[in-house]
Amino acid sequence: FRFKIVSENNYTPKEKIRENMATFSSALMKGCSIYVDGKKVVVLKSPREAQEVLMAIKEQYYLKGMECTSEIMNKVELVNEQATYASSSTIEQAVRALNDVKDSSRDYMVKSGDTLWGIARSFNTTVQNLIKLNPNIGEKIKADETIQVPSPKPIVDVKTVILNAVIEESIPNTMIEVQDPSLYVGQSKITDYGSDGWHKITADITKINGEEDVSKRVIKSEKIVAEPVPGHIHIGTTAVPKGIGSGKFSWPLRGPITSKFGPRWGSVHTGVDIAVSAGTGVHASDEGRVIFTGWNSSGYGNLIKVDHCNGYQTYYAHLSKIYVKTGDVVAKGEVIAASGSTGNSTGPHLHFEVRKNGSSQNPLKYLP
Repeated sequence: FRFKIVSENNYTPKEKIRENMATFSSALMKGCSIYVDGKKVVVLKSPREAQEVLMAIKEQYYLKGMECTSEIMNKVELVNEQATYASSSTIEQAVRALNDVKDSSRDYMVKSGDTLWGIARSFNTTVQNLIKLNPNIGEKIKADETIQVPSPKPIVDVKTVILNAVIEESIPNTMIEVQDPSLYVGQSKITDYGSDGWHKITADITKINGEEDVSKRVIKSEKIVAEPVPGHIHIGTTAVPKGIGSGKFSWPLRGPITSKFGPRWGSVHTGVDIAVSAGTGVHASDEGRVIFTGWNSSGYGNLIKVDHCNGYQTYYAHLSKIYVKTGDVVAKGEVIAASGSTGNSTGPHLHFEVRKNGSSQNPLKYLP
């Protein structure tokens, strides 16, 4: 031991020592427990503190300066019972405990194009958790199907009614359709987007845990500050003439790719080579008009060029047979030739190109 002279200010007061001993001991006290839906959540030192906790829970959703009423939606019971000092909470700790979130779920209607992975990402969860919530769910979900998704919620739900709340909201504009013969059927063009309006609403609103339930909104008055201005969208009415492609290409035939687009042997390979046996049917990759058929002395051999009348052209080279002639309109998927090994070719295959406004493109970017 070592003796040391210290100031009285360094001593812990007796009252604090007594409080610490009680707080961290197993000594019993007559406390007040808060039960939520039959489950004990926290213990306070007195019924007065328990009431203060419940009032703080309700008042946290009040809007300053607004007339509000709040009620706890759960079954809450205050029970006077023995507890240890160590198990009791302060008012602040109890409020945090009742605001703590618990796992819950809600209905979600599947939209067209939804995937399990996409839904999981939207709700910050995993596919495994979705499957756990929906044990009968299949790998493929269907539009308009209702599934359960995670929806964490506080242990205590609070309904707050705010009277005569003033809300500023936008008024979505509409689009006026204009029939336009200068556009083909299926084409559309927005000529102006218009603008949204906005209005002020005075209403009694209901919030659950701070989020408004719009279905319970009671509108008292409405003032339109700015009217929405409609936009205009032109809708094509002219029938699409034959020979105009869709811009979406399909494979001219199936087989392993033996040479890709890009640098090759000191030059640029302007397409892809697809290895197939000689005589395999070659299909038009999209609808279009044939602008060239015959022999090409630059190395293509027997060649077909199809203009899709939308900025795109496709080339089909090294053919053994050609089934179409210049000027023909070919449908997407129509057999137009047979593969071969004509021109500068090391073996039977199809050389296939996609050109956009005369510039060679990587066909693999366009093929599904």
